[in-house]
Amino acid sequence: MMTRKEMRMVKKMRYFKNIVNNGADFYVYGELVDEKETDWWTGEKSQTEVDTLDFSNELDELEQNGVTDLNIYINSPGGSVFASSTIVSMLKRFKEKKDTCRL
Repeated sequence: MMTRKEMRMVKKMRYFKNIVNNGADFYVYGELVDEKETDWWTGEKSQTEVDTLDFSNELDELEQNGVTDLNIYINSPGGSVFASSTIVSMLKRFKEKKDTCRL
């Protein structure tokens, strides 16, 4: 179990890697949730959860950067079925607009 200090040190658990020209590898780490929970003690939103709004913003940013070839890797301990279904729908829409999207 992580200490409170370690939790504060954790930045975003999802990130991009190898964004080159029109391609990107998109790595997602963390629990998939409908909405990030607020820590009762600190009042801060969780930085280890991935919610549908953040995921949508990340895909929009990729689209604005001209990414057409997307490889996505999701490593998650689980989460919300609704959030997972929503993310799959977002990826399908992204794929329909682009040349290649490997799921």
